[in-house]
Amino acid sequence: MIKRMSKKRFWLIIAVCAVFSVGFGAIATSISLGSAENDDAGRQSNANVNAERSETSEHAVILNRIREEYGKIRSLEIEAAGEVRIFTDKPQTLGTGNVTYYAEGGKYRYSSSVSEPLRAAGLMRDLEVLFDGTKYYLFDKEAKIVSYQENEEIRLPGAFPNPLFLTLDFLGNDDDSCVNCRLRLHDIRQPVKWGERVSAMYEVFESNSDGLIHIIVGMPGGAVNGTPFDYHVGIVGTAKAPVIASVYRIKADGHPLSKVTAGDFRTVEGFSSKVPHRIEISSHKESGMPEMHTIFTVKKIKINQTAKPDAFAPRFSGAEKFWSNERKEFTKQ
Repeated sequence: MIKRMSKKRFWLIIAVCAVFSVGFGAIATSISLGSAENDDAGRQSNANVNAERSETSEHAVILNRIREEYGKIRSLEIEAAGEVRIFTDKPQTLGTGNVTYYAEGGKYRYSSSVSEPLRAAGLMRDLEVLFDGTKYYLFDKEAKIVSYQENEEIRLPGAFPNPLFLTLDFLGNDDDSCVNCRLRLHDIRQPVKWGERVSAMYEVFESNSDGLIHIIVGMPGGAVNGTPFDYHVGIVGTAKAPVIASVYRIKADGHPLSKVTAGDFRTVEGFSSKVPHRIEISSHKESGMPEMHTIFTVKKIKINQTAKPDAFAPRFSGAEKFWSNERKEFTKQ
């Protein structure tokens, strides 16, 4: 259609400008054809861009709705067990671990332990961390020493992360800029990098069949050991009840740095969205080969229920010494 209209315009130019040279007619023809085609191509390009922006905007709304739901959590109690496989050794190293997490407002208590084969392989020792709103405590269970300080330490050590927060990794900033800065409950309500990430979000994949959606969106991540990565976040379910099924850290060459996948979604009292009870995380070497794989099983979870009265009391079973980081001395706690 574009070419037909262009020919009409061409013959009109020739009829009106017969006194001019053939060369001028050829130039006029070229301008006429190119102008029409370029205008149409420009309109189509703008339409495609607007459509892509609209789709990405819709995906951002869905993902932000999930984030806001988690941001409404006032208190959380979770117990989970993990099965770990490390691929760096031959034969592979197998082990188990456990993690317990209590949180209410800005307070939290986090405890993790791993089996001896994993400690021997270089994972961190059994630890317990407490922030009671005024003081920060770190209990090294093997050394039986509790160190404490007035200021909260934003870097959260431990062999295991809170598995529930793994599917919200894209809200955190645990990378070279802040190693071990793992998500806390109040970080979800005010994520540091969410604004810049959602503004640069792009679509990786989309499928909608019989009301069931499968969306993968990408967004800027950070860098680990100097290697930049993007987040690829997978969302499944329905438009009214979406859940996050995967969070990958993807390098520029397309290979993953880590993969988090979630399943066994169940209804939990006090929360409107279904919660995963099986979470898997795998880390990969620079070559893309697997390095470590962990399967978490959530054994117990309570959301927006009153925490135990002593959940944030500075008591540590088995502790023998207390060290003040400010005073640089052992104290009587």
